[in-house]
Amino acid sequence: MIRNKLILSKLLNKMVQDGGKHRSEIDLLKAVKSVQRSKINKCSKEILKISLKNVSPFFQLKTVKNKSKKSSIEIPYLLTEELRLFHGIKNLISCSNSIKKMPFYRRLQSEIEKSSILKGQSVKNRKRIHEDAFIRRKYARYRWF
Repeated sequence: MIRNKLILSKLLNKMVQDGGKHRSEIDLLKAVKSVQRSKINKCSKEILKISLKNVSPFFQLKTVKNKSKKSSIEIPYLLTEELRLFHGIKNLISCSNSIKKMPFYRRLQSEIEKSSILKGQSVKNRKRIHEDAFIRRKYARYRWF
């Protein structure tokens, strides 16, 4: 299993925008502390692990161009554990960036809490990805890339 320190560092590196790593670190620590305050009985890092597990997809669609027909098809493929973590973090950050009414650490905190109980926008995105992969499963045998 992936360690807490690795998860936090990857999450921090994905949050950084325009070289503002210090500001991103402050926001991440505020979000983790506010999750800890709201869920007194549970550890905040364990809640973060659960939410990343709920958000990270098993499949990804890869677009492949067919040279003879001048068309492209999307082929589902399985993700490794590291890629699952990457796509889960990306999904979590993008869903918390979608609403601009609150400060970022509040949005991140609410998205972490919602995704840990299988609710929230990021979980819906993961389900949508899985549905698309299930629809295109007939192309899964075409693995020439």
